[in-house]
Amino acid sequence: MSEVDISLKNEDLRPDIFYRSLSHVENYTSQESALFLKRPEENVQDVHNRFKNLAQRGYIHRRFAPDATKTSPAYYGIDDLAVAETLFSVIDTGIRESAIMEAVSLACYAWNETSNPRPGFIPENVSPILAAMVGADRGESWALRLAFFVDEQTNQRQLLAAVHFADAPQGDLSRFLPPGFLPRADITINLTLALLRFAPTLRAARERSRH
Repeated sequence: MSEVDISLKNEDLRPDIFYRSLSHVENYTSQESALFLKRPEENVQDVHNRFKNLAQRGYIHRRFAPDATKTSPAYYGIDDLAVAETLFSVIDTGIRESAIMEAVSLACYAWNETSNPRPGFIPENVSPILAAMVGADRGESWALRLAFFVDEQTNQRQLLAAVHFADAPQGDLSRFLPPGFLPRADITINLTLALLRFAPTLRAARERSRH
C-alpha cells in the first residue's frame, strides 16, 4: 500500500508509546491477556496465539519492568488489551492485511493531527483507545473508521484509520488527501459494545491510581 504524507507511521509516534514502564495499575502477561479477552465459546490457546502474533508484529504495544532485559517477559495494560479487542474485531470482518492492521494499531495509540485530531475535551496524554474505553463507560459512542481511497490515474491507494468520537461525525476524509484520490470503501466498526467489557477493570484501575 503506497503512502502519502497524511499517513501516521510508527516513526511519528513518541518513543514512550512503544517502550513504556510497568504502570502502578494492573498489568497482564500474554497468557493473562488471553484469559481476559477470551469469550465463552473460544479456546484460550487460540486467543493466546492470536494475541502473541499481533504483539510480535508490534500491533499491540508492550510494557517492560525498569530492569528488563531482552529475554524478560512483556506485560500489557488494560488499554493494550482494548487494542487487541479492536484488532480482533477487524480480523472478524475478514480483514488481515498487514498494512491495515498496522494502521488500526496506530489509530488506537495516537491521534492524527490532520485527519483525526484529539477532541478538545480529551486530555493531552490520553490515547484514542483509552478515550474510547472511558467514553463507552459514560455512554458515548466510539467507532473505528477505515476509509479507503484510490488515485485512479496512478492506482495509488491510501487508507485513513481513526478511532473517533462517533457522536461528532468526521465527514468526508478525502479533503485531507491530494487531488485525484476518490473514495473506494468506508467501513465503520462500532467499538462501544466491545469496550464495555473493560469498564469494571478500567474503573478499578482508575480508582487505584488515585491512591
